[in-house]
Amino acid sequence: MNYLPPEDSLAILKESVAIWNERRRQMQSSLSQLGKVNLRGVDLKGDDLRCVDLSRADLSGANLSRADLSCANLSGANLSGADLSFVDLSRADLRRADLSRANLLYKTELSLNNQAYSLTRLLP
Repeated sequence: MNYLPPEDSLAILKESVAIWNERRRQMQSSLSQLGKVNLRGVDLKGDDLRCVDLSRADLSGANLSRADLSCANLSGANLSGADLSFVDLSRADLRRADLSRANLLYKTELSLNNQAYSLTRLLP
């Protein structure tokens, strides 16, 4: 399996959803180490971020709507003000993640303590 350094993975992620998703299919886990990166305000709508390590990443104000974050490591991530509408957070690690002012207005899938939840209109 090919290895891609985190800074190259980050450049691909910021480039476009289609390119990121295609590279994810081709390279699998080599694109999965993005801990501590700055993705503040980045448009990640519809991205395949399954099982990606985004621990302690700055995702504040990012558009993550319709993204697949299942099994992602979001521990300690800053998701304040992020758009998380229609996001799959099932089995994602959200320990110590900042979800203040995050948009969870529409149906979002997540699991807490191995219990699955479907959130609808969680925040006003």
